[in-house]
Amino acid sequence: MATQSLLSRTIARLLLSLAVGLFACLSQAQETLTMPVWSDIFDSTGTNKDAVGAGGSPGGNGTPDYVDLYGAVDAVFAGDNISDSVGTDMSVSDGTQVLADTVVRNDTVAAVHDLGNGFVMARRGSNNDLLLYGGMERLAPSGGSSYVEFEFNQEVVQAIRVDVALRGERKAGDLLIRLTLDQGVVTGAQAKRWTSAGEFTTVHTVSIIPGVTCSGDPLSFKVCDPWLASGQHNYQSAFDPWTEGWDMTGNPVSVPQPNAIVEFAVNVSAVSGSSPDYSSIIVRTPRDITLSSFRRIGYWAQVNNSN
Repeated sequence: MATQSLLSRTIARLLLSLAVGLFACLSQAQETLTMPVWSDIFDSTGTNKDAVGAGGSPGGNGTPDYVDLYGAVDAVFAGDNISDSVGTDMSVSDGTQVLADTVVRNDTVAAVHDLGNGFVMARRGSNNDLLLYGGMERLAPSGGSSYVEFEFNQEVVQAIRVDVALRGERKAGDLLIRLTLDQGVVTGAQAKRWTSAGEFTTVHTVSIIPGVTCSGDPLSFKVCDPWLASGQHNYQSAFDPWTEGWDMTGNPVSVPQPNAIVEFAVNVSAVSGSSPDYSSIIVRTPRDITLSSFRRIGYWAQVNNSN
């Protein structure tokens, strides 16, 4: 009897130890990255919505919907007009990654490199990891190659006026998400980290799988392009289109609405080893650029310092 009692206690301790270990593993599990619905976050003008309450209940409550619906700490709308080689774009650059050589000016942009409105959302994951989600409206031309880069800087990077280089510097830990495009379709993606050596190094790569909307690791870094699943660029913007503009001589011209979108989601800590407190956002192609900044992500630093 004594032997059986001792055996029972030993088995009970082993089961308890296994249960504790399993709970610890589950509590430390990374969160699955799920793309937000951007029209749930921004209204047609790009302003943060307040149409629902906590948990999505009807009626605004004074809190942005990106908090109530997604538990995010910030959501940024970066507006940019479509040029399509005829309309004047107020923020054009030559795609260089050297900030001191990046001069923003007014010009036209060919469809293959043309940016539309951009969106970024920042969330706190289950392990206090920084989760970043980004999307970019664009035209989907039938020919040509390009790329879209989302750069996240810890220091303030800004354009003070046209025909003058950007002001600001990079810092170790800054993040660059690069989506490669061919024939208007995403063909690959990389996450890069700025190092103390003064260069971006690749820390994660996504290989695109034909026939599915999203490719990559749903826990660390994934990229989405609806065309890959449907074979059609049938995206219709939920935001007020910039269909009226002016050419470089000041004459009015009409430009098309964006008809495609590319998106990504990344667990910053999982791909780069840390979750910095980012301040500025740069989105660029070889010919187009738009800049914005986080307003509330300083909360992220407070979260990290309190854990």
